[in-house]
Amino acid sequence: MIKKIKQVVFFGILLSTSWMGHAQVVIDIRYFPEAKYTVESKQTSTITVDIKGNEEFKRNFEKSGTKLPLMMNNDVFLSSIIETGKQEGDKIGFNTTFTAFDQKFAINGQPETVPNFLGEAVISGTYTDGNKIDITSIKGDKLDVDTKQLVTQMIREVSKNFSFPTRPIAMGENFKLEMNASFPAGPMGNIELVMEYNFILQTKKGHLSYFDFVVNVKSVVYKDKSIKVRGNGTGKMVYNSQIKLLEDLQNEMDIEISGVSEEFLLTAKMKSTSRIQTKKLK
Repeated sequence: MIKKIKQVVFFGILLSTSWMGHAQVVIDIRYFPEAKYTVESKQTSTITVDIKGNEEFKRNFEKSGTKLPLMMNNDVFLSSIIETGKQEGDKIGFNTTFTAFDQKFAINGQPETVPNFLGEAVISGTYTDGNKIDITSIKGDKLDVDTKQLVTQMIREVSKNFSFPTRPIAMGENFKLEMNASFPAGPMGNIELVMEYNFILQTKKGHLSYFDFVVNVKSVVYKDKSIKVRGNGTGKMVYNSQIKLLEDLQNEMDIEISGVSEEFLLTAKMKSTSRIQTKKLK
């Protein structure tokens, strides 16, 4: 049961995690050949989970000694290094090596052991047209097949379906982006995800452009229709035109998850804050 709950929580984390005058900005995101980048991400989340079930389920749950509702606290720190190779045509090869992973997870105040499932995992692939990603391999002894498949498909879908306007954006201008993605989630089946982002360019200082945004999880449809998700959030984004990347991305999300089976009804509410920072080393 706890394993199933963790799967639901993991997906919620992925979602949160699953962006003066007459000045104008063109958001041109791309990676350079033979370059090196560092990426650091931090996320803090609190999750409340309540479960209602039939009499047999209640008896089995009480025997486990776990009290409802479940109060979960989750803090994750992740860092990686991206190294790109020479450009061949419109493609640039890359390797992403995860260099640090630290997760603190507690249920009802009791710390849970969380193994470093990433280890020193390496994701290899190619960038096409500077930023479209194709994954060719994921190496990591601690990653199971389902996780590798999920990570691969999520990266491909987000890369394919989430792109900024190529036209200049004026100061104070709003623009919307909608991301439609489909990917497998192991025992939860396939997921159809629709998220809408609304950005506004607030200010520009030198090569840095500052945006505010709101995000709305419009729909999440599972293959068996047993799990539903809804949510919204706000955030801030800094685009660096010198390195052609999002230098800083901060996000706060509220997410509600409900799941139904023959044995129980699960509801979960999650509040999370996250930050992703990218630096170009060479």
